[in-house]
Amino acid sequence: MNSDDIFSIAKVSFYVIIAVFAIGVFISLWIIQNRKEKKHAAEMQALAARNGWQFWGRFNFPFLAELARYSGKTETGLLGGTIENPLTVSSKNVIQGIIQGRAFAVFEQTFRTGHHRRYDVTQTLFAVELKDMNLPVFCLEPDSFSHFLSWNFDRLDIDFYTHPNFSGTYLLYGQDESRIRNLFQPKVLSFYEQNSPFTTVAGGNYLVIYEVGRVFSPDQIPDRLGFMFALVNAFRQSK
Repeated sequence: MNSDDIFSIAKVSFYVIIAVFAIGVFISLWIIQNRKEKKHAAEMQALAARNGWQFWGRFNFPFLAELARYSGKTETGLLGGTIENPLTVSSKNVIQGIIQGRAFAVFEQTFRTGHHRRYDVTQTLFAVELKDMNLPVFCLEPDSFSHFLSWNFDRLDIDFYTHPNFSGTYLLYGQDESRIRNLFQPKVLSFYEQNSPFTTVAGGNYLVIYEVGRVFSPDQIPDRLGFMFALVNAFRQSK
């Protein structure tokens, strides 16, 4: 065996070792992530059990498909990239129950996004059914340049000159500007101004809130539910 053969064998062995190492790292990370997800799911199920709520590992909400078109995403952005809508994917770690006589749901969704580099985003969504209200269809989301890239030009931002902080922080648009303006009374505008930015999608008998990319721990969920119901009360007082 000459030196060239020895060198070739050594080179192949080196690549094999690197490949085995990379596969080992990938499997280890997958195992760790899988254990974390199972632990989180068990904690969500325990939260539901403690409060007499229902829990499902997977669930699909038909009303989300109706609201999906108004979440601020389009099928193709201005730069030609595909933009997924987080409301159109399957929901997991789903909790459903009744608070203040209203049906609510807490659930998580994972969707792929990104223009050049694709990556997964997981977030917790909070939804409530409002049988005594008929909300205009609207989307309210934190303002950013990335949202501009995904806009349809027929979606015009609704501003409130009496509340510049609100209008400077959020994009607001929907199907019926007159009804939306009537819904966003000063009490509602002040509520949004006094809290950290988050997304609201609503229409008819449903309202959904979430923060892009934020997963709430089970310990944080009761407070966030209270937050959502405080928002509902603000909207109800503006009817």
